[in-house]
Amino acid sequence: MVKHGIRTSAQPSAARLAARLGQTEAAVRKGIAWLEAKGITRANEGTDGMITFSKATVQHDEQTERLETELRAVLEETAAYRRYLARASSGEVLPKHA
Repeated sequence: MVKHGIRTSAQPSAARLAARLGQTEAAVRKGIAWLEAKGITRANEGTDGMITFSKATVQHDEQTERLETELRAVLEETAAYRRYLARASSGEVLPKHA
């Protein structure tokens, strides 16, 4: 999706990227930060919430490992929640009506 954004100058929002990826906005933002640290892309979020991607010119090795650890944690949390929803009964997930 980032490559597409660079090639076409598409400007998605974090919410749109999250919806397309089936992830949270937190995961998307952390993933973008990791891609920036790896020197894969440069992202700029405007005041309207739209993100512009461009080719990166600098890699930030000192941030990469920390961001990767944080990204894994966010993705693992989402996976754990999905596992819970797959096993939980409807009574555990949905509010009970009086």
